[in-house]
Amino acid sequence: MNKPKFVLAIIFSCLAGLNAYAATDENRVYQDDDVYLRFIQLAPSQIGSFYEGREFNKDAVNLLMASCYVTVIVDNKSDDFLWIDIAKWKFKQGDKNIVQQDRKYWDKQWDKINLKQAHRSTFNWTLMPAERNLYPEEGVGGRIPIPMQSKPFTVVLNFPTGENKQGKMKTVRIDNVVCKQDEKN
Repeated sequence: MNKPKFVLAIIFSCLAGLNAYAATDENRVYQDDDVYLRFIQLAPSQIGSFYEGREFNKDAVNLLMASCYVTVIVDNKSDDFLWIDIAKWKFKQGDKNIVQQDRKYWDKQWDKINLKQAHRSTFNWTLMPAERNLYPEEGVGGRIPIPMQSKPFTVVLNFPTGENKQGKMKTVRIDNVVCKQDEKN
């Protein structure tokens, strides 16, 4: 087994609170010759439990549980650089664009409740890097927060390629992505 991918799988199994190798409805996979994508859907209670376990206060946990987290693991299977640039990733519901809740959005939320820097750092650690390159056979993963959605939506992932983003754009479209909801008893 490729050691970096194994380590990444272990990290994200802990991060997601799921078995890294489980095939469930919450785990959607896409792959082709250039890229491997794995989507992990987490319910609000799972998100809340994760952050409660890291001693986030109730106000922070409530804010976090009100959002949807599109958690993606990306592996570059190509022989070229693949760039993560989540500003180029589009979330759509029909003709409506869904705005990502970026780090600036969350900084404003944290300022309102005076969240400690240690917790801000922990939260940022769980997010997908806003921009970075992936060497061939390299992977990365993280969460992309969006407002909670009650209906399925589409994610269009645009990956610039080449050492300086000068290559062809790699585009992957994933339809019927959902914000997992807590089960009602």
